[in-house]
Amino acid sequence: MIQEYLPAVQEGDKRLIYICGKIFDYCVKKVATNNDFKFNEHNENTLKFAQLTDKEKHIEEKIKDKFEQDGIYLAGLDVIDSKIIEINITSPCFFINEINNIFNINFEKMIVDRIELYSNSRSQAFMDSLSIC
Repeated sequence: MIQEYLPAVQEGDKRLIYICGKIFDYCVKKVATNNDFKFNEHNENTLKFAQLTDKEKHIEEKIKDKFEQDGIYLAGLDVIDSKIIEINITSPCFFINEINNIFNINFEKMIVDRIELYSNSRSQAFMDSLSIC
């Protein structure tokens, strides 16, 4: 893989959490250690509080139709300067414990609630389509 080097990588990249058409407001910034721009350690020193920018909040509008078409309902999006640099699908790692600690929330419940809401809406849409026949 070859990609453009973004100097802002020195400040870290954000992990955005995409679930069933929605990017959650809670995210972490992954920062590298040892004066290296690559994040490869998972510990409390390398994961920091982060907030989504307005531009990042609208990424879901650009990707959700394609993701749904391709059957992608859970993904971790790595972002630098509001640009997606990596899409993690097979192991999206949502940093649930770290997000819970940083934001003082119960993120796993929010994730399950979102999946249930999406599943219920899809089931209802399917049932509605049957009643048309």
